[in-house]
Amino acid sequence: MKAPLAKAFLVFLAASLPAGPQCASAGGLAAEWLKIYGGESQDSLEAVAAAGGGIVAAGTSFSGGWDVESNKGGYDVWILKLARGGEVEFKRSIGGSGFDFKPSVAQASDGGFLVAGMTGSSDGDFQGLSLGNSDAFLARLGRDGKTMWVKTYGGEDFDAADAVLERPEGGYLLVGRSSSRAAGKGCGESGFPSPWAAALDRDGGLSGSSCLGPGFAADFLSAAAAPGSDPVFVAGDTEGGNPLRYVAGSVGYDASFGKVREITSESGGGRIRAVAAVRGGGLAAGGFRRGPRKNSRCASALFAGFGPGMEAQWENSFEKATSTFFTGMARVKGGFVGVGSSLPDCSSTPAQNRALAVFADAEGNALSHLVLRGGGPHLANSAAVLEDGAVAVVGDVGATDGDFSARRSTGHYSNNDAVDGFVMVLKPESAPQGLGRAPE
Repeated sequence: MKAPLAKAFLVFLAASLPAGPQCASAGGLAAEWLKIYGGESQDSLEAVAAAGGGIVAAGTSFSGGWDVESNKGGYDVWILKLARGGEVEFKRSIGGSGFDFKPSVAQASDGGFLVAGMTGSSDGDFQGLSLGNSDAFLARLGRDGKTMWVKTYGGEDFDAADAVLERPEGGYLLVGRSSSRAAGKGCGESGFPSPWAAALDRDGGLSGSSCLGPGFAADFLSAAAAPGSDPVFVAGDTEGGNPLRYVAGSVGYDASFGKVREITSESGGGRIRAVAAVRGGGLAAGGFRRGPRKNSRCASALFAGFGPGMEAQWENSFEKATSTFFTGMARVKGGFVGVGSSLPDCSSTPAQNRALAVFADAEGNALSHLVLRGGGPHLANSAAVLEDGAVAVVGDVGATDGDFSARRSTGHYSNNDAVDGFVMVLKPESAPQGLGRAPE
């Protein structure tokens, strides 16, 4: 059995919160609905994608029961398929007795689902598949959510898949991090995880892989793609750094890295955590930057834009709430939606996080925002544009009041240190220019 993670991580159930005025929307954005999901222990939702007319969300679970299929020995990858109104259509768990977590999720062109992440298991769904310390994995699910196959990638050391994309010619592209020499060309040369990509055929067979090479250590990576352009990514290891430093670049569907640029922000230290692809090969990134004093607890959520050659084009921070952070973003009509958290003041602890969503124009200027209410911790992790133009947001919640008071009315809340996953859909008309799908 795996040891529980920190209190601020993840518990259980399926309670819904009415939309409209009960969701805080002082900054203009408003929620159409918000619902809570989980099992009898700790649960978190960390990734989301459009799925036909509905939503597919993925995260990490220490639970079994309620909205979680089962527990397979510890922290497992957890998948939920939801109807447009939030009703659960299927639930799946993938894992073993090791740590299995940090998933990304996408719908395949045939209507099935792709789930990628990192595993430390050598049993359960990963029986006979362990390659080293931790492995990248890809799971292929059918339309009904049943597992078709699970495969692992990497080598003797650390490997993780942070994003999965379909290749135009068929098959899949995994983008993540590796410090294993066996993971591909240029991998494992520095002893630290480097940006990594793997091209796979339709059955998950490896056809090519490579790393960005030494000098590009990364403790996180985020990737996305726009139609007609190579995927783009941001990666770096910038926690506590001053100034903020990270890598932005492109990667081909053959797993070869293209244009890459190391970026140093003129602002204070911070971190870039999310990326959205822009037509023509550029990208927009989201994260945060620290205050003017080194090690300052105060931070401002940050949007930054780059051209096709990875040249820096613009950078804007969100200043309408105290100490804010972006951890996910999505490209929408007229701009971007960034999601993350806000703290009441610069001396606040992570236990006081409040979920945040911001709509910004095409150059990162904030136009509208939403901060959810609740006394316990809650934060947004990822966002995706749905087929009808609304934006789905997923995250974690430990609060039982404010916008999350419905957690108390279900009778299942039994652990005051626990956290559930939540899904929220933003009203398209609540943004000044209206949310919606970006033009292809």
